[in-house]
Amino acid sequence: MKHRLSVLLCFAATQLVVLPAGAQTATTRTLLHLENQWSRALVANDMVFFRRILHPDFVYTEDSVVMTKDELIKAITSSGETVTSSTSEGMRVYPHGNTAIVTGILVVNGRSPSGPFKRRYRFTDTWKVIGGNWRVIAAQDYLIP
Repeated sequence: MKHRLSVLLCFAATQLVVLPAGAQTATTRTLLHLENQWSRALVANDMVFFRRILHPDFVYTEDSVVMTKDELIKAITSSGETVTSSTSEGMRVYPHGNTAIVTGILVVNGRSPSGPFKRRYRFTDTWKVIGGNWRVIAAQDYLIP
């Protein structure tokens, strides 16, 4: 698959975070930590992490495709692609109580059956505190031409 289906919303350990005036909040720090974990899990192909972090009712949209949590995980595990690195640029966290939105640009490098790839995605991810833990409830990606 050529789209971010194989990437599963990964976020890199190296990232630029843009915040409104003031220091990072506890919410921002927590979400950035989770997104860094996400990036490491993607490179390690740790589907257990993704099953835990994605809410059961998670919905994913990429261009014209809409998927559930299970459909996305199945697409990733059957894509034949390997992510070797990722970097998030210009990330911004928008906290709204027990919900937060994270936006940015994701740069992904890897290998597919047809050869190496480098992709850039504009993303919007929606996180929510459920049962005391942050979970991703929705994500949308756009592959930048």
